[in-house]
Amino acid sequence: MTESVNGMLTIGYDASVTLAPSPRGIARYALELLRALLALPRTDLRFVVLLNSLRHEAGPQHNFLLDDPRVSLVRRNLPGPVVVHGWRLARRPTWEQLAGRTCDVVHGPANYIPPSRSPVVVTVHDLGFLRDDEAQLAPLAGKYFRAAFPRQLPHVARIITPSRFVADEVAGTYHIDRQNIDAIHSGINGDLFSPQGGMRTDQLAALGITRRFVLAITAHQPRKRADWIAKVAASCARTDVQFVTVGMPEGLSDSRLVSLRDVDDGTLAALYASASAVLLTTREEGFGFPVLEALASGTPVICGRNSSLAEIGGGCASYADEDTPEGFAKALGSVLDHPPHEAQRAAWIEHARQFTWRSCAEQVARCYERVAVPRN
Repeated sequence: MTESVNGMLTIGYDASVTLAPSPRGIARYALELLRALLALPRTDLRFVVLLNSLRHEAGPQHNFLLDDPRVSLVRRNLPGPVVVHGWRLARRPTWEQLAGRTCDVVHGPANYIPPSRSPVVVTVHDLGFLRDDEAQLAPLAGKYFRAAFPRQLPHVARIITPSRFVADEVAGTYHIDRQNIDAIHSGINGDLFSPQGGMRTDQLAALGITRRFVLAITAHQPRKRADWIAKVAASCARTDVQFVTVGMPEGLSDSRLVSLRDVDDGTLAALYASASAVLLTTREEGFGFPVLEALASGTPVICGRNSSLAEIGGGCASYADEDTPEGFAKALGSVLDHPPHEAQRAAWIEHARQFTWRSCAEQVARCYERVAVPRN
């Protein structure tokens, strides 16, 4: 434990992952959490923000950091893989060497654990890599964490997870006291994801969408089960419905699907608001942003009752009773046959509003305090 100076807390924050050209998933979490932390009505927090990348520069998404007097930006142009492998293998370079100063707390919001003389907090987003085929895992993702977590996680000062599901799994897998893990739900942008702002017919037609549609959110990871989407479409046997996918991997396109490889946030929000339903075939999520994004848009979402999804979706999501493409198709068909009424939509929107970045940031800030300030 370390004492803060004059009641101030200086937080070291590794935001390097946010340098990705289109922040998604963990990168979005790291960026939005930092934005929310700086928006808190507190004057006792200071941040040393590390942005390290050999290939990428800060972009418009970092503008909120530039003129904030509470932020000291540290820019490094070191190869990211070399740095994180050094953290795992030799515990070098230390945070102090990278940032040029000591902080009261150092936070690794993207699973990576910076070695430091100060207390270290790490956000662990999920342990899905333990169940995926290792041959399909990138060396800086699953393979890396399989090697790093058993050695490093038991020694950090505090672990943050985005759900109770992940917190319980981390505790059981790595024999960590559950009291040292804070399950803090992430937030969503309620201004972006809302029932307003759906697409006009001509805008949808420009994307190849010519009738009512189901929006399927997926990605290339095996746990997303992107190959199930075409199977669900075939089992659903609804000729009046298109299936529009976002994030569909190459080689999995199907004549029944309209595949949008990548869309910006505004287009994604408009698709949520315009869809008849949202389909999420994943077998595992640490949090499940699409569930809340759909509900915030007043759109029914169909997912499995697995991992964190039931925790996040609560009584508002529609769950497949059988974890098969046919089970998802049955649940989807029921939703399409019985469109939600306004009271249901209002309840979904209210549920989604409970998940805010401000609430997330407030809890994370309290986590920093517990680590940095000795208990009386």
